[in-house]
This record gives sequence, C-alpha cells and structure tokens, in this order.
Amino acid sequence: MMNYAILIEDRVHRQKKHLEGKIIELNNFSFLKNVSGGQDFVDILMKLNKKEYTVLNEYSVIMLHRSAFETEIRNGLMDYLKTTNKKVVFFSGGISGCQISKIGNLEFLLINVNQFYSDNLLLFLKNNATNLLELAFGSNWQTSILVDAYEKLILYSKSFTKQPWSSIEVNLKLNTKIKEDYFFELSQKDYIYKTDLEVVLNKMNLDLNERIE
Repeated sequence: MMNYAILIEDRVHRQKKHLEGKIIELNNFSFLKNVSGGQDFVDILMKLNKKEYTVLNEYSVIMLHRSAFETEIRNGLMDYLKTTNKKVVFFSGGISGCQISKIGNLEFLLINVNQFYSDNLLLFLKNNATNLLELAFGSNWQTSILVDAYEKLILYSKSFTKQPWSSIEVNLKLNTKIKEDYFFELSQKDYIYKTDLEVVLNKMNLDLNERIE
C-alpha cells in the first residue's frame, strides 16, 4: 500500500520515550511513513530548506515536530499547503493543549507532544487517520468538543445582543459538527436573539447529561 500519511520527527528516541512498547504498533501501519531522525529526516529537512515543498505532495496527512523546523520553513510550508484539503499536525512541547482550525480546505492541528504521542495517535491511525478530533481528544472527542462549545456559549450569551449568524460564527469559531448539530436552524435566520442561544444551551446541557450518565 502506498504511504499517504507521514510522521516527521527529528529526535530518534522521542517516540520510544513516549510510546515505549507501543512503538511497534506505530510502525505496523502500512500507510504511514514514520520518519524518526536519521538520514530520512535530514533529506526532508534539506528539501524543505530549499522550499521544495512538493516532497510532501503524496501525503494527505502530514504530522511534524514543529520545533524541528525554522519558522520560515513552517510558514512557507503552510502557505504552500493552504489551498489543499490535507490534514496537517504540528506537535511540540512548546504548545499548550491543542487547537484545531481550518485554513481554506486545509485542516490544521496544533498539539502538545505529550498529547500527540499517546493512545490517541494510535486510535487516529487505526481509523485511517481521517478524524483529527480523535487525535486531539481520543475516543471521547464528541463529548470534549460539546463541553468546549457549551462553555464558550455560556460566556458568550451573557452579554449577547441581537446579531446575524455570520457574526456569531466568527466570534465563537465553532467546530463543524457542533454547528451542524446545534446551530443549523439558527444559521438560516436573519438575526439571532439571546433566547435563541438559550434554547441551544438547553439542548447542549441535556445532551451532556445523557453522555455523562
């Protein structure tokens, strides 16, 4: 099978340190090219230094250790990839928590190295590396994004006044699934009122209670 995901790590022993015995499982995914230091890493670094970003064209999922590359390289790579529908993950000890965003059709995840090298990575790969939310939050990703959206909406609604959906969408930066599950009807309205948000909050609260029970 042709590789369609690549993991680029500059430090040879980092994966063994974090995954321990599960490193064998990581290397068993036939669709994953696992670059863990060595000459493979040097070759990729040299190409990216020369702005030869096409070296990553064949991969639909690109995961790389952020601090292994200079800011100029990272920015150039992101600029090159922003018109694609690839998934890009930057992991590093300098990243706090995790943050998912979209740049055009590109899905982009920033994640702490300890969260990255965990059972979540193996779960993500077992499910063919299609859902970045699994990498970020694990098997309970649906509950995690719901809790996050619920907390955001509580704070947002306190000082809310009548606004168009476009403003709310920009301000809250909601996950696509959350928008589909809870905001579809509101997105069809010209204006949204505080009472509309209270209805959504009530539904979210009921769903959270069902998940936690």
